[in-house]
Amino acid sequence: MALRRKKGRHKRRIRSSTKRNIFIICALLILFSIYGIYTSVFEKKIEEKEQVIYKYSNKYQQQYQVELKDNKYMEEESLNKEQLYVTDLIKKLKVNLNYIYEGTNPEKINCTYSVIGKLQSTYSSNGKEEEIWNKQYVILEPKEKNTTENTLEINENLDIDLKQYNELVNDFIEKMQMAITTKLYIEFNTNITAHVNGEMMLDQYTNRLEVSLGDKVTKIVGDEEDSKEKEVNKKIQVTKEGNKIVAVISSVVLIISIYVMIKVQKETR
Repeated sequence: MALRRKKGRHKRRIRSSTKRNIFIICALLILFSIYGIYTSVFEKKIEEKEQVIYKYSNKYQQQYQVELKDNKYMEEESLNKEQLYVTDLIKKLKVNLNYIYEGTNPEKINCTYSVIGKLQSTYSSNGKEEEIWNKQYVILEPKEKNTTENTLEINENLDIDLKQYNELVNDFIEKMQMAITTKLYIEFNTNITAHVNGEMMLDQYTNRLEVSLGDKVTKIVGDEEDSKEKEVNKKIQVTKEGNKIVAVISSVVLIISIYVMIKVQKETR
């Protein structure tokens, strides 16, 4: 009994309420630490993530040349681009179009393409331009092209009889006695289907050349070159790794809390 009393004298006296509060705080810290360790190490979180599964590009280039009728005014047989042309001297419009579709490792590329002419006329009524005439022509019948390579290329040469369209517009103006503004849109259209990992990637591309009609001079406007890059994204589920920092901090807090509880229990009374 004497030895027990001697041993107990070395313990520090502490209020029971204080000791109880220390134990409660340490217990709460232990619970939170265990939860932190579990969620950061053992619990796997699944989240949705956007991932690029396919990339592709459309590249388009067009060149045109205006061929003239035999005339006593101009010695040239053809004229340069981006200028005004005397309508009555134009024989035809020659257009070369080149289109390239390129994808990242497709299994197959299918393409349907065509060229159409859209004749559109507007009339000014009360200061407002309104469309009154719309006529469509097939300049190039639909064609198909396929490849198992990464690149699909289309190259076409077109001869467009502008005289035919101008005569039609002038006849309309004369018969209807209307002052109209008319343009011919030469429109290149493609429908692309690329097969990638068992899935079909669809795309459409359109480019057009604008030709003014029914006037003394003809103006041609259009993008000589065009390039577009696109990508296809898909939502996938990924397993998120646990937070190592949280795991380390939780472990340290857990050890300290247990140590404090043991120390308070042994060294206080």
